[in-house]
Amino acid sequence: MPRHQSGITLLGMLIVMMVIGAFIYFGMRVFPMYNEYFAVKTALEAVAAEPGSRNFKPFETVKKLDARFITGYVDKIRPENIKIDPKMPNKVTIKWERREPLFDKLHVLGDFEVTVTMTN
Repeated sequence: MPRHQSGITLLGMLIVMMVIGAFIYFGMRVFPMYNEYFAVKTALEAVAAEPGSRNFKPFETVKKLDARFITGYVDKIRPENIKIDPKMPNKVTIKWERREPLFDKLHVLGDFEVTVTMTN
């Protein structure tokens, strides 16, 4: 009675390792983008939760956000990315794009937007 071996071959193992490696590499490129998104969202919510945030002037809001971005290691957001609607000055929107290279001409593009209403 012949015995059949069971298990994965060397070629199969290499293919599995390549797929896992590709997912890890992709995750290493995408994770900083989403980490920055959550840092921006947290900073905007913290400024909105400050006492009297509803009465902040637009330049005060931008200044407070910039200070939180510095402490949160957010360096891709510029003041021109922060939009404060003149009709609704207590509504703040931050919209930005982040592009991370994967390979030679292939990039991952993240299009992010966070909106918060100042209520305090």
